Amino acid sequence: MPLLQFRGVYVPLILDGRKTQTIRAKLGGGFVAGRPLRIQNGYSATAHVADATIDAVDEVPIAELTERDAKLDGFPSLDELLAVIASTYPGATRVFRVRWRDLVPAARAPAKRRRAGRQARLL
Repeated sequence: MPLLQFRGVYVPLILDGRKTQTIRAKLGGGFVAGRPLRIQNGYSATAHVADATIDAVDEVPIAELTERDAKLDGFPSLDELLAVIASTYPGATRVFRVRWRDLVPAARAPAKRRRAGRQARLL
């Protein structure tokens, strides 16, 4: 399953539906419309945020991004989106636009168990 990792600041936007797209300079394999997608907060294997379905994947010139792209990406304006792209991917002229749908938030992780003698207790 393809995986997208996000900085924590974007997680609330994803979970409440204000961010349904991301812009990336590179993508690994498997990013194909209709396939399942895993969304994580950062790089921790335990940071599962949600699962979704990939809606579309397009390679686009940065100059062709629009205000709609900014809105779908959770930014108030195209200028703000372009500023983040320029600082994150300096020198890039083309990017991949990944859109998703059918977001299903991850279940809360079960409480950790600590071994106390021969019995496990919930913390």
